[in-house]
Amino acid sequence: MNFASQTILRFANLGYRFTHLGYWGAGLNVTRMFRANDDRSTRGGPAIVRPASTTIGLNLATDGRKAVSIHAGGSVQLTEFDGHAYTAGVSTAVRPSSRWNLSITPGFFQTRIPAQYITTVADSLATATYGRGYVFAPLDQTEINVEIRFNYTFRPGLTLETYAQPLVSAGNYASPGQLTAPRTFDFAPYTGLGFDPDFNVRSLRGNAVLRWEWRPGSNLYVAWQHRRFGTVGPGDFDFARDVGAVFTTPADNILVVKASYWLNP
Repeated sequence: MNFASQTILRFANLGYRFTHLGYWGAGLNVTRMFRANDDRSTRGGPAIVRPASTTIGLNLATDGRKAVSIHAGGSVQLTEFDGHAYTAGVSTAVRPSSRWNLSITPGFFQTRIPAQYITTVADSLATATYGRGYVFAPLDQTEINVEIRFNYTFRPGLTLETYAQPLVSAGNYASPGQLTAPRTFDFAPYTGLGFDPDFNVRSLRGNAVLRWEWRPGSNLYVAWQHRRFGTVGPGDFDFARDVGAVFTTPADNILVVKASYWLNP
């Protein structure tokens, strides 16, 4: 509950996990979120209804001691007012020796949020919401990303660590509506938005850090950061178009060199 004595969270959770004698395992998780109040979605305004939802998640993992191990998982969430969320991911780790390791983790996320906050407008006729109009709309969002990590030890004291994450995300809003009263999930049609909130995000983040301990306690770091980020407004998800645009978006590159010296090793 919050300080206004409004119930903002009620849920029940049941989880089960086992590990086989061969060190592979699986887990199942079920969460029921009961209807409550949401005192944050209006960004400082009155509370609205937090829809009830049920989420079922499943994950499987092979023996992590092996040279190649896999961890896979996914979840399904069904929400009141025609909302849902689907997630899936697979992580593959390769460790053939103590010198290097590689992990690749693609992920998929697709959701429909029944009412996503867009903006707040002045409205003298909205007496029920204290002279302010809180505009929401259903949001369909699809996102795909891949996390890649590669680490290599050339020799004791000389290591390379790298990370990269390409990501594409698209969000398409349906017809907006204005909240009619606090602590409800009722919206009246709203036509004065004046801008298109739909979005497509294309992002690529990467970094590499070379560390050399050139004498005991003294290190030299060479770090490189690569970043691409762009947004456009169609809102529809097109895999070939959006993934291709990740690598044509203007990039920022930052190079940092840092040295430390231990005076009395």
